[in-house]
Amino acid sequence: MAEGAADSLPAARLFQRMSMFYSASFLIAGIYGPFFPLWLAGEGYSPTLAAIILALPMFVRIAATPMLTLLADVLGNHRAIILALLALCLACFSAPLLRPGIVGLAILSAANCVAYPAITPLAETFALAGVHRFGLDYGRMRMWGSMTFVLANLAGGAMLARFGTGVILELILGGMALTFAVSLLLPLASDPSDQPARVQVSDIGLLLANPRYTLLLATAAVIQGSHGVLNAFASVSWHTGGLSQGVVGLLWATGVVAEVLMMAFARRGLVRFGTAGLLVVGGSAALLRWIALGFDPPLGLLLPLQLLHGLSFGATHIGAMNELARTVPQRLSATSQGLYAAATAGIAPGATVLLSGPLYTHLGTHAYWVMAAIAAVGLWMALKFRVQPQMPAPLNREGAV
Repeated sequence: MAEGAADSLPAARLFQRMSMFYSASFLIAGIYGPFFPLWLAGEGYSPTLAAIILALPMFVRIAATPMLTLLADVLGNHRAIILALLALCLACFSAPLLRPGIVGLAILSAANCVAYPAITPLAETFALAGVHRFGLDYGRMRMWGSMTFVLANLAGGAMLARFGTGVILELILGGMALTFAVSLLLPLASDPSDQPARVQVSDIGLLLANPRYTLLLATAAVIQGSHGVLNAFASVSWHTGGLSQGVVGLLWATGVVAEVLMMAFARRGLVRFGTAGLLVVGGSAALLRWIALGFDPPLGLLLPLQLLHGLSFGATHIGAMNELARTVPQRLSATSQGLYAAATAGIAPGATVLLSGPLYTHLGTHAYWVMAAIAAVGLWMALKFRVQPQMPAPLNREGAV
């Protein structure tokens, strides 16, 4: 067994280290998502330029993340790539403190767009290796990230109120430094074989040539993409509808708490429904959620509808991750995660977020009904996935996908 491979660690230690990684990395996300736009505004960036900066990673990852994850599989050292990307991110977010000028910031922003989105898909390979070899509970590892996300939201808001927008960059840098330190504890690679099969660029085509794999990616992408209007305009519609900022924050926190609960009890869901069944549950929950939100319901209904986030997002993600852990060989684990991230966190949400602008402008909260139609397509695909012939488990290690 290669020294440093994922299963050279005891199962309990791998579980602990992945839980630590998710906690540290979601600390970054919990600050960056809600507060980095405020830093951009505080630094004088125009709304148009700020929107470009925020949206660019979503589209860059479509091409960059699969290439970086493929590189990690080719080199056979996933940890080294993660550390290199984190080091680049630290440099990018430290640069504004040195005032490099607009050209320098543009270059560093582009570099960060390439680096940051690839880190989590690479780390997921270790978690899925633990699921495949030791039967570890992916949801209970991943839930620590969601919990930290909520805490980062609360703590970040409090520190922002006390110290102003300048503290946001420092918090992001702190989270990245912590994630870098925790990443040093990760194994070298997720593939435990002494002489792993050689990975080539053509393996991306081999993966995509498998109809069940591509249907899995498409199903998860469509269901997750149907969250576009929610992610872009829920806060706006709730606040303009008369809810205070505190209540809006409570609604978002309710969704994340539901996600944590789903992660905590994911194993029971897998036993009851299976991976394909969880995709059906996720698609069904999304369809119900968007139909109901299209009626602009009162607060008494918004809270239970936010609880459906544990299913519309959580069940879909858990089902997809466990299917990938069961069927994709470790030699292609990072490559597979890169493709999954490009589809579910790049192409689909990028398209629906862009679509949500004109939809919300012309339809208001009725725009959710368009998302419901998208979710219905995702549900149909999930039902089709249930009867799709099984992939080998795992796929042929020689590359015959």
